Amino acid sequence: MPIYHNIKTIFVRVPKTAGISMSEKFNTLDAFTKYHFKNYGNEQYRATSISSIHESMRDIKKNTTSDCFNDYYKVGFVRNPWDWLVSYYSYYKKSDIRQVGVLIDGNYVFGDAAIKKIGPLVAEKRNIRDLSFRDFLSLVKKESKEYTKGRDLDQISYPYQPQYKYLVNEDDELVVDFVGKYENIENDWNFLCERLSATKEIQFKILELPHHNKSAHSDYRTYYDDRDIEIVYNIYKKDIELFDYSF
Repeated sequence: MPIYHNIKTIFVRVPKTAGISMSEKFNTLDAFTKYHFKNYGNEQYRATSISSIHESMRDIKKNTTSDCFNDYYKVGFVRNPWDWLVSYYSYYKKSDIRQVGVLIDGNYVFGDAAIKKIGPLVAEKRNIRDLSFRDFLSLVKKESKEYTKGRDLDQISYPYQPQYKYLVNEDDELVVDFVGKYENIENDWNFLCERLSATKEIQFKILELPHHNKSAHSDYRTYYDDRDIEIVYNIYKKDIELFDYSF
């Protein structure tokens, strides 16, 4: 899980919000802090546990100590839901699950084994190469029936679940200290670097964010008509209101 002990930070990786790029840079900061201050022989400065799995705050809380969870600075990023879905669609549209694999328990599974591991119904949510965007929205709408059942939904089985679900506790209360926005990622990332005193000790240039897994697509607004706008609003109303988004 993405816990950085040396900079006392927990990073919640909401999908399709440049999480890989930020995880790499958090790791750089964490490793620099560990070695710069000569604490790598101290048991207190444990090795950082990193995974590209998309865990929620509830998952992280279950798998770390209460002191760590309560004391560390908790960070997550979100993205405009209409743009977020277009990014998902564009990425999966050009992907073959057998080739890109599926991340399960920290390990990628490829080929027919990936389909077998996650099951055909889950694989169908990712195998959208022949779907129009409207058909894709129908698939998302079908999945959304599970979102209100009040149970934990893992990202593998429910890739399109609302973003707030990654950032809340059992009572649906936000438990992150900072929510950045993908649309303002440069400024928000710079704020985090300042917050962690990174710019005082390390060359800022190596902390500039690259962009991995970028999906090429037109402006997200071109994908929607009024009907589709309303469908997304109804599914992601809490994301839209909580994080102050509009079409």
